[in-house]
Amino acid sequence: MNVTVGQPAPDFSAVTTDGTMRLSELRGHRVILYFYPKDNTSGCTLEGQQFRNLHDRFAALNAVVLGASRDSLRSHDRFRAQQSFPFPLIADTDQTLCQRFGVLQPKKNVWQGRGERAAQHLPD
Repeated sequence: MNVTVGQPAPDFSAVTTDGTMRLSELRGHRVILYFYPKDNTSGCTLEGQQFRNLHDRFAALNAVVLGASRDSLRSHDRFRAQQSFPFPLIADTDQTLCQRFGVLQPKKNVWQGRGERAAQHLPD
């Protein structure tokens, strides 16, 4: 099942740096799920730092931030620790969430393979 713009996101479970979670556990919160291509790359690091720097403001709005990429949980643990991210990172190693949210898009340069698009806000 894919996500439809303007509709609540379907429930999913995911392995995160905080353990396994379900989207339905976050009901009543605004959920900001952002996708990024790879841990420890310049653009992805900057994007994560911006979410980190605004974390208190999101929390004041009852919003939960989740980052997701296809990297392993081990990679995510290191990346999160290095950057002091106060939010969990989802290890979408089988690309289930990437496909569900339609974030895998061909890049303009055929040699670059496929990457993810930016953030998604999930209505509660």
